[in-house]
Amino acid sequence: MDVGERIKLCRAKRDMSQEVLAEKVMSIRGGKLSRDTIRRWERGITSPSVKDVEAIAQALDISLEDLVLPEARVDKNDKTKPALINAMQSFRRLPGGLFALNSLVFVPKISVEYTAHCGGVGVAYGDVTDLDSLDFEVIAEQKLGPIDPYRPPFAISTDGTSMVDFGIPPDTTVIVNPAAEIKPGDIVLVEINGNPVIKKIYPRPGAGGKLLSSDGRALGYTEEDIEVDFVHVRGKIVKADLELDHRP
Repeated sequence: MDVGERIKLCRAKRDMSQEVLAEKVMSIRGGKLSRDTIRRWERGITSPSVKDVEAIAQALDISLEDLVLPEARVDKNDKTKPALINAMQSFRRLPGGLFALNSLVFVPKISVEYTAHCGGVGVAYGDVTDLDSLDFEVIAEQKLGPIDPYRPPFAISTDGTSMVDFGIPPDTTVIVNPAAEIKPGDIVLVEINGNPVIKKIYPRPGAGGKLLSSDGRALGYTEEDIEVDFVHVRGKIVKADLELDHRP
């Protein structure tokens, strides 16, 4: 089942007309959208853009994963059901074991035993290699950036409130890309003495740098901290629930 058929099925389950769906999508993403455009998407004549798919999912009050996956949602507690994995075999393969459907990339989520904290000390009973093969976050391929097959992107749970003003609300999931270029002011996942936290980073080549929370708290680090792995930057945050503030 392709994306258009999924749109039609989900819309019908909610007893929503094509005209009402078009109005809801317009109110979310702006611009103009006609009932005929919805009809053409559902019949596979044309395909919606990534922004359209995101808006449709919001209008239908379902997750992006539920909308674009050609199979019904898998019970994550039943590891004997391979429906999701089997469905993804028909997707486009990307480096690092990732899959893409059209321009949407499915990024595996780290076990909840590895949780990044926004404001304090994270939980690191697991590691970034502890992937849950039945839990994914979806991101536009253009937003994801370059992929290093040896350090592929991953999604991770967060807690804490110190990064809210930078676009990361409490108890959310973010996507981390270890291959993305990191510039001053970018939001990153960093381990401090083995504890995963999320901060804005201001590196100073050859002289360490500074880590900042949106509540104003700052932590300086030295070049030696990097060398001895006391401070280990895991990668740039490329997606969160709100608009990320990567400004310097």
